[in-house]
Amino acid sequence: MCWSLSVSLAFAVSELLALAFLAWRCTTQARVSPVIASQRYWLPVLVAIVGIELIEALIWAEGKDLVSITMAVHATCTARNAYLTRILALIIYWQPVLFIWACRHAGEPCNKERLLVPQGMAVAMGVTCVVALGLGE
Repeated sequence: MCWSLSVSLAFAVSELLALAFLAWRCTTQARVSPVIASQRYWLPVLVAIVGIELIEALIWAEGKDLVSITMAVHATCTARNAYLTRILALIIYWQPVLFIWACRHAGEPCNKERLLVPQGMAVAMGVTCVVALGLGE
């Protein structure tokens, strides 16, 4: 998690700019090179990363309910903070699937086969984490 609201927002803005550039490049210059065309598979990864930054900014936006690390043992989260943290966890659970999916499609042709099992394992782990979160982790 970033150090403050301003840091979270700064990262989110810079990541949004990178995402916008990559989306523009993939849609307007895909005919130039197969490498540029394959970069579109990384867009979901960047969307997930931007999502994390924006959720962290929302958590920091009401920073009065955040306590120092030394006092965290004795504190409880607000309902809003707990809800945002659960959304954050869902994004984090599925990031390995997004990364492997992008590697399977944007990398070497043999990666589709080589990374099929790791992608299946990442999906199984994501489902397990979602079930655990639903059961009250």
